[in-house]
Amino acid sequence: MPPENDQKTQAIAICMATYNPPLQLFRRQIESIRNQTCANWHCFISDDASSPEAIQQVRETIGADSRFTLSVSAARQGFFHNFERSLQMVTAEFSYVALADQDDFWQPNKLQMLLEQFGANTTLVYSDARIVDAAGRVISESAFSQRESNCSDLPSLVLSNSVTGAAALFSAGILPRALPFPALTGRLAHDHWLSCVAMASGQVKYFPLCLYDYVQHGGNAIGYDHAVKPSWLKLLYFGLRVAATRRGRQAAEVIFRQDVSKITVLASEILQRCSPRLSVEDRTGLQQLANLAPTLRMLLWLVRRGLKTARLTAGAEYHLAFGLWGQYLSKFKL
Repeated sequence: MPPENDQKTQAIAICMATYNPPLQLFRRQIESIRNQTCANWHCFISDDASSPEAIQQVRETIGADSRFTLSVSAARQGFFHNFERSLQMVTAEFSYVALADQDDFWQPNKLQMLLEQFGANTTLVYSDARIVDAAGRVISESAFSQRESNCSDLPSLVLSNSVTGAAALFSAGILPRALPFPALTGRLAHDHWLSCVAMASGQVKYFPLCLYDYVQHGGNAIGYDHAVKPSWLKLLYFGLRVAATRRGRQAAEVIFRQDVSKITVLASEILQRCSPRLSVEDRTGLQQLANLAPTLRMLLWLVRRGLKTARLTAGAEYHLAFGLWGQYLSKFKL
């Protein structure tokens, strides 16, 4: 636990990325940050070239509160690089970093509870979340109702992220390895990248309480997904669909181009930036993922791995296998 009498070590940078935020939800989120029981924080807001009206609403919402710094990007970058831009605003005085979405709602003790979980080797702590719609109706009481939380298996985390950015508090010490972000590839998300860097750098902990409401609505850049429940029948069905139908082959091509490429880049970047800190087992697993190729050997490796870790990875191995299967079949011009 951080020393209670050292306020500097507990200074938290809250990094928020905004783009035309829904005003009512944004105001509620800002108030929930202001109401944190942990008072030693500063919120850096990076706006991704919102409309002039939206930017004015953001300015009016934060008002003259000196605990908020707003920086507006000259051009649209997308949520991935907008979060990177907000992290680049963090100065050396901060020892911890929290990510904030523009439309969620934090419990008053969110930062304090996460901060208290840190130990000597802890790099990131994350909580559970309640999933609600824009009107506050509960969709799920837990983000992990259909899958396991993964805070120890790095290759599985690379395959399927279980650390939502808004649920996390992490050590600012990982920023030199996390920044700059890798080139955006496929569906790579900022929190997936940061959680992998954190786990490759030290200990990640899961705190099993819902400390905030994740608001699911049509405007989310990334939404809450249910876990995949694979079976041999589903594997056979989708495998035959890829082999026999044009639509199946097109779907496999999208998976290969967006998701297989994302995993190979993510694994390669972690190996490059964090290799000295990795165990032999993690390094071996990441090397496999960095070299995913449309071969029968790799397909069988993914399927066997998925049979062991389906709930941990939400069936990500099977999803990638379909992409590799489509590329494998394309060699034969089927």
